[in-house]
Amino acid sequence: RILIGAGLQKNPSSDFWAPEGTYDQETIEVLGEFNIRAFICRPDGIVLNSGGDPENIPVKIPLGNGKSIIAIPFDKHLSHMLGLDAKDNADEFAATHVEPRLNGRPIFGITDFETFGEHMPYRDKFLAHLVQKRLADNVVPLSSIDLSSAQDGRLEGITSWSCFHGALRWKDACPCHEDDIKNHGADISWKKPYFEATTFVNDEMTALVRPVFGKNYVEVMIKDFENLKTGIFTQVM
Repeated sequence: RILIGAGLQKNPSSDFWAPEGTYDQETIEVLGEFNIRAFICRPDGIVLNSGGDPENIPVKIPLGNGKSIIAIPFDKHLSHMLGLDAKDNADEFAATHVEPRLNGRPIFGITDFETFGEHMPYRDKFLAHLVQKRLADNVVPLSSIDLSSAQDGRLEGITSWSCFHGALRWKDACPCHEDDIKNHGADISWKKPYFEATTFVNDEMTALVRPVFGKNYVEVMIKDFENLKTGIFTQVM
């Protein structure tokens, strides 16, 4: 809640993309507290009340406070290709993976932005040509899309961009690692104790901070988060 609130304080937005696209009901309840209109997610875990595949279909999910939030399940094929396919020819990519999928309704493609620079140098040029030239008449900001006709549904369990197993890969051994273990000798035994250690540190920090800042410590830390990072607080209860 502190990180979400502080991030939105620094970079206000009505729509949200969580790290690794990972959400559970508790997380989207917090997003609702900060008046987030919609979050982008993997289709797995999003269930339409009417049944069917939720891919590319905005879904209205009820929250505990009586409000609702919109889940936007992305296009799995397009997102996979954006993340992992060759990025040498933007025109060819558009003709193969985007234009055949345009059918009069929005399609949502997502990948980590680091793909277009850090992981693949100069691929920012690919992206610029793809969205600013080849698909210039088709690409629109998410904030401009009308979501009022979203279908009713719910989030079951945990949905994550990079793990099919409820984000298990971030805290323990996971089938996602089978190839790394079998073919590359990867050692992932550190993950569970690391997750347990960070959880312990988080709980201990909360126990230390709460008496200092009082019952509204979360709001205080959100407001003063930039100073918190340097160890200097300006808000004192």
